Amino acid sequence: MIAITSAADALAGRARARGFLEERSLSPEQRAEVAIVVAELAANLWRHGGGGTLRLSDADEGNGRAVLIEATDSGPGLPAHAFEDGYSTGSGLGGGLGAVRRLTDRIEVETREGCTRIRAWKRIGSTSA
Repeated sequence: MIAITSAADALAGRARARGFLEERSLSPEQRAEVAIVVAELAANLWRHGGGGTLRLSDADEGNGRAVLIEATDSGPGLPAHAFEDGYSTGSGLGGGLGAVRRLTDRIEVETREGCTRIRAWKRIGSTSA
């Protein structure tokens, strides 16, 4: 588990995720896609969620294996359209959570005031996003 409370933690989280991914049989393209997902979720944890935790683990997904990326915070919650491109609560372009949706094979979001948990799966060995 990686605690994310600052921009420096978000960068450190990406580095730790890189090590985790190198130990798995992902293609270079898949590693890059998961790294983007980790970077976006980590940035959202400290920018909008008031900090939180990021966790990567191995998971079963359908008929194969996957990497599970889980981000949990204690922030204000997410509106249903937060994963649409162009939606932003800040000064960004609003593509971050849309990229998370596009670059993973499955995503689940549990959100309410005081707690948001995003779980995203990337299948290992699959070239689909």
